[in-house]
Parts: sequence; structure tokens; C-alpha cells
Amino acid sequence: MKKILTSLIVIATIISVTPFMAFARTDEIHISTGQLVVGMSSEITIIIRETGTRALVQGAEVVMDGCGINTRRTTNAKGEAVFNVVPTETGKVKITATIQGMRPTGTEIPVVPDKSPPPLDLDPLVPITNQPSMTVVGRTRPGTEVYVGRVKAIVDEKGSFKATIQLSEGDNHIVVKSSTQYASTTKEFLVTLDTKAPAVIIENDFGKEDYVDVKTITVKGRIDPGSKVIINGVEATVVNDFFICQIPVNPGKNTLTIVATDQVGNKTTIEKEVLVYTMKNIKITIGSTTGYVDGKETTLDASPTLVGGRTMVPLRFIGEAFGATFSFDATTKQISIQYGQKSIVLTIGSNQATIDGKVVTLDVPAQIVGGRTMVPVRFIADAFEANTNYDSATKTVTITKKILP
Repeated sequence: MKKILTSLIVIATIISVTPFMAFARTDEIHISTGQLVVGMSSEITIIIRETGTRALVQGAEVVMDGCGINTRRTTNAKGEAVFNVVPTETGKVKITATIQGMRPTGTEIPVVPDKSPPPLDLDPLVPITNQPSMTVVGRTRPGTEVYVGRVKAIVDEKGSFKATIQLSEGDNHIVVKSSTQYASTTKEFLVTLDTKAPAVIIENDFGKEDYVDVKTITVKGRIDPGSKVIINGVEATVVNDFFICQIPVNPGKNTLTIVATDQVGNKTTIEKEVLVYTMKNIKITIGSTTGYVDGKETTLDASPTLVGGRTMVPLRFIGEAFGATFSFDATTKQISIQYGQKSIVLTIGSNQATIDGKVVTLDVPAQIVGGRTMVPVRFIADAFEANTNYDSATKTVTITKKILP
């Protein structure tokens, strides 16, 4: 290579935009068609040659300056200096090449605005929600204007943006538009605001259904499709709009807490009371002091007997088995019985008694047998709302009643 040259030749190639070449001599610079675009990353290869010989020049310093670009490179053995640049404004980028012993040379590259439609990418959006507002997040070209519906988004220097919009109950048609002065890109989506609690219909009539000696009950009903139902911590099986669930219960009063949750989190909570009874079973035999309460053998103080063709049974033994309490007035020979909310009064030797103040007539007067009060078995049925059955073959009286523990 000669030590002294009059000038350099600059040849520039741009990748990602329309390529161009620039030549420099001592008396002129020629630029063929080519340009950079604002905001678009471009790779530019600058090739430096000697004027005349067109030999490649290694070690030349090449500077690009203007339109937001200010960078330099040194040419390699192939006479190349490679740049990756992103202009931020329109105008011209000046390219100069210098090396000791040679005359500097240069050229210019025009930078034009990006007239293509801006990109528009949105983060995934939920199609249905119970929240009255929604934040839309996305990315576009820096410097563009973005509207989400009527709300202007905040766009940062990297093109990221977000905007919070208010939703109305029902379907909301949302338009997102990214615009420059030359072009725009639009995306549309539908979001449904649902703040209504799911409708729940319980098909069981717990007030009328009898649950006796059961450990589980089946709860059935209807629910909005797509909803989940949990009853006392147990998730129900849901098919379309129908649900069914087996729930453990205990003897006595049970509270069912039914929680229905729809697909966006709206909840409906219903509480139902379920009464589970136990069946009290008493078996006694005429002339025998051996009896059975719920299958367990026990000894009676006085055995059942027949008086005037009527079966007489021990009042206290049966009443206490049902959970009743007794008091006796020795002066009036009056027996008072409290059974839950029910009040029963009868008098020894009288065939009349009162149940909650209402007078009832006994087939045979109450009487003392073996030191115990005996009453007709029919009175037991009336007073305690029990079922009675007499087996004449075995002379066995069976008394059954639902008891709420």
C-alpha cells in the first residue's frame, strides 16, 4: 500500500433496509439510492478503498454521527467496519473515514420515518371477569400513540404500554389502536363482566324429608353451568347445571353450608338445617320384667299386665327411655311429665289426663302396680306420639319413636 494517497472510497451496505453504496474521490461523493428508517435496527457494512487502486484499507477509523447515532469502528483486513444502528429521528447520518497518510472522505445516509403499520402485541386477556376494571398491557413501536377504548395508554421509550379501563356489566367490546402519523394497527377483543352471584336451587325438601339412623344424605340441585359446589367441605359432582353430593351427617341437628362459586369467583352461600333422627325401640312382654331398649336387655321394676282387656305398661320406664322427666305430687297423686316442649299431666285413679292443656281420656285409669305407675299402651302412643304394636302370640309390646338427639 502506498504511504500517501489523495483520498478514500467509502462503500456502505445496509442490511434490513434498501441497500446503497457510496463512493468518495478527491472531487466528488456519489450516493446511490438507500436509506435508514427511524426506530428500525439496521446493520451497515462500510468498505474503505484507496482512490484509484481501489485497494482495501485496513485500520481506517469510520465514524457514524447524526439522528441519534454516534459511534465509530476500525476497518478490518477486508477494509470493513460493521455497525448496528437504530436511528431515533429523521435527517441524515454523516459517515466519515480517516487514516493517517490519506485524505479523509465521507458520505451521508438519509433517515426517513417508518411509515409501516406499527406492531401491536398484547398480553393475554381473560375473556370473562368479575373485576370492574382491567389493565391492558402490550408492546408497540416507540413514539406511537396507543388508545385502549377511549383511554390513552402510557407508552415508554421501549414501546411497552399499559392502560386501565372500566368495564360495564355484560359484554364489553374493546378496541386497542396503535397509531403514527402514517399508519395504524388495531386489535379488538371481547371481555364479559359478570358480578352476579351464581343461582343455586336445592331440590331436597329438608323440612319434609325424614332422615332416620342415617350416616350420609344425598344433596341434589341446580347450578349455573361451569360453577363449582362445595357442601361442608365436600366438592359436589357437577354435570352441566346439575349437582349431586353425598354428605356425612350426625344424629341431631346438622347445618349444611352450600357454597357455589362460578368460573370468575362470584359466590353464593346457602345454609340448610337437616334433622337426623334415631329410632328408639322398646320391647316389653306381658308378665315379664325383662325388657329391651334399642336391643339392649334391661330389667323392669314392674312387669306389663292386662287390666280389663287393656295392656298396661310402666309409664316411667318408657318415658325416661324417650328422654322425658317426671315429677310426682303425693298429696294430689298427680304426675307431671315434661317431654321436650310437651307437658303431660295425669292423676292416679283417673281416666283423664291433659296433653299440652288438652284433655284426653284413658281406656283404663292410671294405677299403681307393684309400686309403679301403669298406663294403657294407647296413652303412650298419644302422649309421646309413638307407634305401638302388640304381638298376641308372644304377648310382646313393641313401642317405636323417632328421637332427635
